[in-house]
Amino acid sequence: MSIFVLTLCIGARAQWSVGVMAGYDYNAYSMAKGYAYDYRYGGMGGLEVTVPVQYDFLDWLGVRMDVSYVQKGHTMHRTGVYEGMWTDTRDHYLHVPLMLSFSFGGRKVRGWVDAGGYVGGWLASRQKGVESYVIGNEPAQEGSFVYYQDVRAYHFNEKVEFDSRRDRRFDAGLTGLAGVGWRVTPLVELRLEGVCWYSLIDTASGTADNVAPRYNTTWALRLGCAFHFGERK
Repeated sequence: MSIFVLTLCIGARAQWSVGVMAGYDYNAYSMAKGYAYDYRYGGMGGLEVTVPVQYDFLDWLGVRMDVSYVQKGHTMHRTGVYEGMWTDTRDHYLHVPLMLSFSFGGRKVRGWVDAGGYVGGWLASRQKGVESYVIGNEPAQEGSFVYYQDVRAYHFNEKVEFDSRRDRRFDAGLTGLAGVGWRVTPLVELRLEGVCWYSLIDTASGTADNVAPRYNTTWALRLGCAFHFGERK
C-alpha cells in the first residue's frame, strides 16, 4: 500500500520540460608540447547551442538529457625566429549528456544544480593562420654548400581532414552546471545556466609516434527558455 501511495505522489509531481539555449563558451586547451619551446598554446571562445529535455520525478529531483553542439578550439603562435607564425583551430563537437538535476526555490523563481557525464563526437575542424616555408639552397663553392634560406610566409584558411593516426574523434567526460529560471507563465520559463565540459579523452589517437596528448575543458554561459508539460500538484 505504501509503495502504491508513493507512486501516486511521484506521478502527481512528475513533469516534462524541453527547451532551447545558446551562448558563449571558452575552451581551455592542454597539450604536452615536449621540447617545442617556441610553441605557445591558448584557449579560444566559441558558440554553444543545446536542447535540454528533463523529467522531474519530484519537486526537487529530476533526470536530464541534452543534445548539445559545442565549439571548441585553441590558438597557437610561435616565438623566436618563427615570430609571426600562428594558427587558430576551430573544432566542432556534438555532446549528449545525462545528468541528475537537483532544484530548489519557489514556483516563480527556481535554481538547480546538475551533475553527470557525457558522450560525444568530434564532427569537424577548421584552421586559419600564417605559416612559413623555406626556398633557395645554392652551392657556395665546389665540394661544399652554403644554404641561403629564403623564408616566406603564406596565409591559409582551410578545412582540416581527419587522420586516424593523429585524431581521436570519440569524446566523453564529466559535466556539471548551475542555473536559475524564472517562470514567466505556468508553461514558459526563462533560463540562465553556467556549464563545464571536462573531457577525459585524449584527442590524439596515439598511433603516431610524434602526436602529443591533447585535452579540452570547456566552460559555457548560456541563455534560453524551456516549456513545461504537466502540472505539479
